[in-house]
Amino acid sequence: MALAGGALLVALWSGLARLGWTLPVPDDQFPLAHGPVMVIGFLGTLIGLERAVALGRSWPYAVPALAALSAVAALAGVSARLSALPAAVAALVMAAVFVLLYRQQPSAHFIVMTLSALAWVGGNVLWLGGSPIFRLVPWWAAFLVLMIAGERLELSRIRRPPARVRALFHVSVTALIAGILVSLFAFHFGLRLAGVGFVAIALWLIRYDLAWQSARQSGLPRFMGVCLIAGYFWLLAAGLLWIFFAQFFAAGLYYDAMLHAIFLGFVFSMIFAHAPIILPTVTGLALPFHNTFYLHAGLLHLSLFLRVAGDLGWRPALQRWGGMLNVLAVLLFLANNVRSILSVRPTTRSGAMKTTQRLAVVLPLILLLGCNRNSADQKTAANETPEAAAMSFPPAVPPPIARTKPAHVVVDLAVTEEERSLADGVTYEFWSYNGHTPGPFIRLRVGDTFEVRLDNSKGKLTHTVDFHAVTGPGGGAGALMTNPGEKSAATFKALNAGLFVYHCAAPPIPAHMANGLYGLVLVEPEKGLPKVDREYYVMQSEFYTEEEIGTPGLATFSSNKGYLEKPEYVVFNGHVQALTGTGSLQAKVGETARLYVGNIGPNLTSSFHVIGEIFDRVYREGSLADPESDVQTTVIPAGGAAIVDFKLQVPGDYALVDHSIFRTDRGALGILSATGNPVPAVFNSHKADAGSGH
Repeated sequence: MALAGGALLVALWSGLARLGWTLPVPDDQFPLAHGPVMVIGFLGTLIGLERAVALGRSWPYAVPALAALSAVAALAGVSARLSALPAAVAALVMAAVFVLLYRQQPSAHFIVMTLSALAWVGGNVLWLGGSPIFRLVPWWAAFLVLMIAGERLELSRIRRPPARVRALFHVSVTALIAGILVSLFAFHFGLRLAGVGFVAIALWLIRYDLAWQSARQSGLPRFMGVCLIAGYFWLLAAGLLWIFFAQFFAAGLYYDAMLHAIFLGFVFSMIFAHAPIILPTVTGLALPFHNTFYLHAGLLHLSLFLRVAGDLGWRPALQRWGGMLNVLAVLLFLANNVRSILSVRPTTRSGAMKTTQRLAVVLPLILLLGCNRNSADQKTAANETPEAAAMSFPPAVPPPIARTKPAHVVVDLAVTEEERSLADGVTYEFWSYNGHTPGPFIRLRVGDTFEVRLDNSKGKLTHTVDFHAVTGPGGGAGALMTNPGEKSAATFKALNAGLFVYHCAAPPIPAHMANGLYGLVLVEPEKGLPKVDREYYVMQSEFYTEEEIGTPGLATFSSNKGYLEKPEYVVFNGHVQALTGTGSLQAKVGETARLYVGNIGPNLTSSFHVIGEIFDRVYREGSLADPESDVQTTVIPAGGAAIVDFKLQVPGDYALVDHSIFRTDRGALGILSATGNPVPAVFNSHKADAGSGH
């Protein structure tokens, strides 16, 4: 139990550091251990300990022991694979525990709990395999949600729910499991499906759980019921966030909201509700209920509301203060529980009680003041402690940066080499950053210090990153040159505002670029860019394959065709149909759309044009100074970028093309679909379908 408590305190500390509060930390990697320490070190240890005590055997104690070992390894800076190994074994042992329980008493709730443990296995195996943390978070979330849902299903047997109600629960669980499985090969779709599962489970719990019955009682049952119901609504909110903001599930404020609605709002509500029952079982100490328990519960939900509001409203200061109050709520929870334990024998423990009461007030104040201190010789919190860079996958773009000062931000990039779809019936071995081609769109502010952490632990070849936004030899490529199985890091200053390309520059450079290792970085000026209604990320590239265009099966790279500059495919966003059909960009009449358009080449110059639109503003070659107006087509050289703004005047489908028009037959075609009422004064066709032109 002491190990779980220690992990919780360390996780809170690293979480505050990750939010940008000025705290002493062992090294720059310490804030990044927040997630593994919280999920593995605290929650994994706590759940494993509870189950081991309930089972009454010695071997299940391997779960909390191994989970704690994994957290210690992560904090000690041990490699991700070695840190993940004991966690993966712990999860397997936990799965064995539930298999044993099911064999002893076959029931649906033990099946759900077994699936929960297997989700934990899946997440930890992904961690063991070197996947970035955001890729395994859905599995960890499913582990916790299914574990709690299984326990509530067990209690629901008291009401003997009919078969129809049980079937609804099983369908909800199936959606969640399907979502995390699909996320392995269609990440964002899988996240949305998992979000549907969260919503369905939350609605089931809100409708059929015993929490409402408990809330109508008094004392501890009422407190538990209130906490449970609040947690279910946080799970509902989390599911909706996953459905609508899945494209931002990598870093940034939306990512923060999606995670903490579950891990804080839902999971800690469950911990607060069940602590008065579970802690006495595990520790043997009485924990009588006190009305003061409502203080830490209320503070948790209020502070989390502020945090999520800051995330969704893109207000980092509000997010940071919400996070601080989250920590104070958990500390108050600990203090209230200690006070309750000590209150059992007031005659012998009155002095200890008074000390605990004082600590419950003084420690949070010390933490609050200590974290916010700032003397003349200190740097700002944002400069001392790194924050995750705002990143998103195409065609999504992170929201504008609300900060008014430069910050130290971390850009996490992981190289993957995997076979994915290039066109219908055609696959290709893509080399990618963070599992996507093009890689993530990175949004910075001029003056930011950005620390790039490149993970090549899963790569078979040497890789690096050349940032066109970096002033210095090789754009940082030499500093970030990373051999297979290794990681590297380097820090740069964003001196110039603009839209810049980044790409791999490991030899042979053309092959690394042609195979998918590239993306865009926007460095905003101090006052930002003019506001628009929609922003999208579009990147043109060429694929040189031995096989002719459309040949079914695995297409292979042809360096000879690259030298001859004869691509088989010219595409937007890494796939022939990435921006058509369900992938079409969306807007409404009257809105202004902004496209951040890059062209990696590696050979061809793009003549970018939107059929049926005239660009109101064009920031040529990525420069944010002196945009041009009323432009029909803009030239984007290989290795260059441009920003185009235009207002949608009439409804219809607008084709995005490279106006070297034969390239549309090779895949350089996208659609922006504008909905709204016709405007005959601007465009009045006598045909039922006027088409897209050209």
